[in-house]
Amino acid sequence: MLKWTVLLSTVLAAASPVIAQGNDVKLPDGEGKPIVQKMCTGCHNLKTVTSKHATKDQWNTIVQQMVSRGADGTDEEVDTVINYLAKNFPPQKDEKQESAPAPAPQSSLAAPRIKPNALSSASLLTMSKVMKR
Repeated sequence: MLKWTVLLSTVLAAASPVIAQGNDVKLPDGEGKPIVQKMCTGCHNLKTVTSKHATKDQWNTIVQQMVSRGADGTDEEVDTVINYLAKNFPPQKDEKQESAPAPAPQSSLAAPRIKPNALSSASLLTMSKVMKR
């Protein structure tokens, strides 16, 4: 048991700066800001969200991908998020106006891909439950 406690403590200590990184980003005020904060920060820090600039169609594709991976919101909230992101994070002038690439097909049995900086307290809690077994 002590071994698992030490391991979990080490993982938490190593992950803390990663989890905190990017959470100091301020979103522009507007309809959708609180929904973006609620829907997106379960898996991403705000820096990940605000670093992307895309057209409305591209944001639609991106947000729909996130919903398919577990982002939680009503249809109305999803539409509000897409409009908010398209208004506040449009393509930058030097970016091409290409459409977003089609998502790679994923098996429903495949494990979700998690980026190293995407650890959340929920995933750490899940890890601790698995390690207790």
